[in-house]
Amino acid sequence: MRNSNIRREVAERKDDNNLADQPPSIRILRPADKLLRRRAEAVRRTVRLTDIIANYSDLDVSGALLIAQCPFHNDPARSFAVYPEANTYRCTACGAVGDVLQFVMDKESMTLGQALDALERFHTIHELYGTS
Repeated sequence: MRNSNIRREVAERKDDNNLADQPPSIRILRPADKLLRRRAEAVRRTVRLTDIIANYSDLDVSGALLIAQCPFHNDPARSFAVYPEANTYRCTACGAVGDVLQFVMDKESMTLGQALDALERFHTIHELYGTS
């Protein structure tokens, strides 16, 4: 009986590890205002999350993922995963999850409009002014 419990725990851990390779399910912000919604969709298509996160943390390749120290909390572990194909991120330590817009909004304490302005500017001149 004890061995079957151990095997089940090992199998569950393997399943958890496999989930880490899959992009997270995120709640995408969809503003009610049509202009803001179009701007948000354009930013998500044109601005790569990896380019933004590279301003905050060093990214290393790990299979199909990029991993780094989480820019949202002070922890030496490399618990922050970026999924370039999905343009999303997840931290297994603090639970941060999102896309390029959510990252800038959370990291820089910006509103949606401010984050859109910053990311549109980044797309044009490749610099995030007013960020740390």
